This record gives sequence, C-alpha cells and structure tokens, in this order.
Amino acid sequence: WDAIETHHGLQGGFIWEFWDHGLRQTLPDGTTRFAYGGDFGDPTDAFSFCLDGVVWPDRTPKPALEEHQHLASPVRIEARGATGARTGRLRLSNRRDFTDLRDLRAEWAVLADGRRVAGGRAALPAVEAGASVAWDLPVEVPRDATGELVLSVRFRTARATSWCERGFEVAHLQLPIGDRPARRTTAPVDLAVSHAGVEWSNGVVSRFGGGPAGLTDLEVDGVALLTSGPVLSLFRAPTDNDGIRPMAGMPTPAGRWRRWGLDRLEPKVVSTRARLRAGSPVVDHVVHWHGLDGLVFEHRRRVTITPEGAITFAETLDVPERCDDLPRVGVSLVLPGAFDRIEWYGRGPHESYPDRARGAALGRYTSTVAEQYVPYVRPQEHGHHTDTRWVAISDGRRGLLVTAPTPFGFSALDHSVAAIDAAEHDVDLVRDDATHLHLDAHMRGLGTASCGPDTLPQYLVRARRFRWTWSVTPFRGRPPV
Repeated sequence: WDAIETHHGLQGGFIWEFWDHGLRQTLPDGTTRFAYGGDFGDPTDAFSFCLDGVVWPDRTPKPALEEHQHLASPVRIEARGATGARTGRLRLSNRRDFTDLRDLRAEWAVLADGRRVAGGRAALPAVEAGASVAWDLPVEVPRDATGELVLSVRFRTARATSWCERGFEVAHLQLPIGDRPARRTTAPVDLAVSHAGVEWSNGVVSRFGGGPAGLTDLEVDGVALLTSGPVLSLFRAPTDNDGIRPMAGMPTPAGRWRRWGLDRLEPKVVSTRARLRAGSPVVDHVVHWHGLDGLVFEHRRRVTITPEGAITFAETLDVPERCDDLPRVGVSLVLPGAFDRIEWYGRGPHESYPDRARGAALGRYTSTVAEQYVPYVRPQEHGHHTDTRWVAISDGRRGLLVTAPTPFGFSALDHSVAAIDAAEHDVDLVRDDATHLHLDAHMRGLGTASCGPDTLPQYLVRARRFRWTWSVTPFRGRPPV
C-alpha cells in the first residue's frame, strides 16, 4: 500500500472477492456448516480457494476488512515538526477525490500506556478534495502523565447517510508522542529456596525439573497456574496463504514446514542445572528439539527469579541454516480453562500480524479467550496480536502477567495448534477446557501467496540464532500494570 501511495499511476488493493463463497449445508445429524469445494461429492474442486473474501458467507466482516478500512480512510494526519504530536501541530490531508471534509467531526485523546489522560473535540478546517492544510489541536499533555504517550484522533460522520448512522467511525489515526518514564520502587521478594524449588513468602510457589519446559509448577495460594509449558513453539496452523491443503506436496511454506517436521518436534533434554546467584535461584536448561530428516533445533534457556518476584526467561535458539523460513519463534504455555480473562496493552482489539497491523490501534483491551476465536470457515492460524507491551491472563482472582523488554506477539485460544491444523470446518473444532497461550518473539507475515506474491522479505523469519527475553509475574486481583 505504501508503494501505491508513493508512486503516481500505480494501482492496486482491489477487492476482487467481497465475500466467502461458502454455502450453508445441513449434515445428517442436523449440524449446519458453510460448505466449500469437495463437500458436495464433487471429484474436481479447488478446496478452500473459494473462501477468499473480506466478509464471511453470512456477510459478517473479517479482521481483514478492519485493515482495509484503515488503508482506505478518507483522511490522514502527520506531525508538523518533531514536537508536533505533543503540541497538536498537525497536517490534515483529505484523500477523497470529489468532496471536502465538512461531513466529519474529530475527537482527540492523549493515551498514556493505553489509558486516556486528556482529550476533547475539534472542528475540522475546510479541506478540499486532495488538499492538505495545517491543523492545530488544543493538545496538552498532563505533567503527571508517564509511560508511552500517544496522540489518538478519531474521525466520525456528523450526520446519518445512506450507508451509515451518525457518529460512524471512518478513521482512527495515531501518532507517537514519546516516552515519559515513571519512578518505580520495588520491594525485595522474600524467597525460600530448596533445591530446584522456590517459594515466595506471599504464597507463590514455583518448581523446576528436567522436562522440556524446565519450569514444572507455578502456583498461587495452592492453585496451579500452568498445566504445561513454557516450551519452544515454531509451528502455526497454516493459513490458506501458507498453502491450501491439497497443495501440501507443492513448494508452499506449509509444505516446507511439514517436511522439516515443525508440526511434530520431539524434545530431548540435554541438561538442567540449578544454582543460587546473588541470593536468587538460576536454572540453566538445554533442550534439543528434533524434527525430520536429521534436523535439530538447540534451545537454551536461563530462568531467574528477579527481586520483584518475576520469573525471567532468557531464551537462545539456534536454527539450522536450511530452515530459512519459519512460521514463528516463541514459546507456548497451557493454562487451566478457568484462566479465560485477557487484558493487554498493544494492538487490538481484533487480530493483527506483522504485515497486517495498521488497522489495529494501540490501546489497552480486555477480552475473553472465547472471544479471541476467529471463525474462518476452514480453520487456520488466528487471534494473534502483534506489538504487545504486556498481556495478563487470569481467572478473575489470580493470574499471570507477561512482559518483555521489547514488543512481542501473543494469542490466547481455547484450541490447540494441532486441533486447528486438523480441522477442515469451523464446526469441527471443540473447545478445550484449557487456555493455549502463545508468546511470539517473531511471527511470519501473512502475505498473499494463495493467489499472488508470498510474504515480503522483511516479514519472513529467516534461519539464524535468536535471542529474546520475557518475564511472567503471578498476581492476585488486578494485573499490576
């Protein structure tokens, strides 16, 4: 889209299939589903290639339509000067071809770590079609506002039209203001250490062992927060862009991942060593993950209990040179199904990916695991949120807060990757009594390879040595952020 907007005469972005061409079908047991190629006994079909719209067969919008709305928004804003966003000195552009902006109204807000700390309404200047003008907003950042500061501007219709109600949001645009650090004070954690077990004085218990995760138990007040994990995660349920299933034998990304055995890696624990360092427990853990055809991924992990009571994981992964196109690099955890409440600060509220994230605004969001499900007719990877600053998973009384030094991606679903990968229709999926949490340091872009170019080079995950760090902090009540 950047290329289209910066090269005169270049055209693209046409939506050639508005809706999925699935047909409602009633099965012998009375279950209904959206059917597609092969579901009617047709011997020659293109499988799910007809499910390529921006809305589902019942015309419900997909997340991709949210992205398109942002890319096709009728207005653009940019800061005038280095401090323009902080002071409200902006440039407003009308991207329409025929009409001015008199039918729109603007609302602005200053967000500090996703929370609104200032805001108001602003009149739009007269901006003719295709023109740009200077625009001054009465922005004033409160002195006590700390954290990541963002200027957020929403444009809504001033009156009802033939296609929308009054107040319909046509654009939500954001500009970074900068960071204003807060003073942080931390109380030391009173730890009782016994071999590879750690107990906090406030009722938090963790234990370490020799399994593929290293961390074997994590409890708060006697309640287990983890069912399994965290373990290395390199595979995602392929999207249709990764490779339509009957084409699995062709040179598609999904075909390569299966040939490498990324969907069936087998762990072999090489070593686990626990010790005390400056009074804090440290566990070094090495696991070799075996794929197919002799491939081995070496995963080294150092686990440390910080003075603030967080468990920090320093991860190192060596990827064989021939595995030069990975779907993801991260870890996965399984929590009990009662941990179904999610709060995060990052992009949202809908799913986003590295090459499809501009329509997802930076903010603070709450959801449930069930609401994270995206009902693609042919189940595939979904529910990822890129550029996450932190995410908290809880049962309403206790939970886990995940943070990292740099933004990361996450998904929290009530289906495993294996279950999603095996299903051919959305109705085939049965919810687990578990929360499958994925924390991704890197996620491959989506691209357009089902019928077009593959993911752009800058959104591929190439073979190399990966290093990343993340932390998990048990909490009671509300997440401590």
